[in-house]
Amino acid sequence: MLLLVTLGILAGLITTLSGFGGGLVLVTALALLWDPLTALTLSSLALLFGNAQRVWLFRQQWDRELAVPIVLGAIPGALVGALLATKAPSWILQVAIVSMTLIALLRLLSPARVTLPTSVLGPGACGVGLLSATTGGGGFLLGPLLLSTGASGGRYIATGATAGTAIHLFRIAGYSTTGILDFALIHSVIAITIAILLGNILGRRIRREVGETRMRWLEYGAPVLCAALALAGL
Repeated sequence: MLLLVTLGILAGLITTLSGFGGGLVLVTALALLWDPLTALTLSSLALLFGNAQRVWLFRQQWDRELAVPIVLGAIPGALVGALLATKAPSWILQVAIVSMTLIALLRLLSPARVTLPTSVLGPGACGVGLLSATTGGGGFLLGPLLLSTGASGGRYIATGATAGTAIHLFRIAGYSTTGILDFALIHSVIAITIAILLGNILGRRIRREVGETRMRWLEYGAPVLCAALALAGL
């Protein structure tokens, strides 16, 4: 149980600081305790509440213009991915991560401020939902996708958490129709959920103390690291 609590706090902390990644860390660790499919289904319950709390914590920076198309795109992707409940080819995730990261970096470094049009948010979020439900790695695409629109700071965290809430809600709906959602381990889910909530609060406190300007380097540094790992096949 201590291990589950530690993993939950770490997942909440990572996502609140960098904007994404905590969910995949949690799924990967849980897959060592149970099978990958059980890890995906159980983590979705805990991550649903974790993302919902993150939306509330950063509600003052919530951006409707960004959140609506992302949620509308993420819902069908998450539902279809949950119904398929199979692992997507790794090269798809690699290409998506690297592409979105390059666009995000171009926007940061270019004087012209390269920015993705909002019209691509829906399709991009659909891919995020699909990858989240099948591999748990959708967050690695969501982060660069949001950064490429110019989102940062609390606006970035709040919008990503909104998408995460929708994704996990419809993942659960999809998993429940296939009969693979195991409520026998609900006590483990409760422990992880509480720990994620604590990690979120800790992460927000750290963001306030460090300052949003410094945190921006972490927001962009995280996808760069993930892109490097993707290229390495990890």
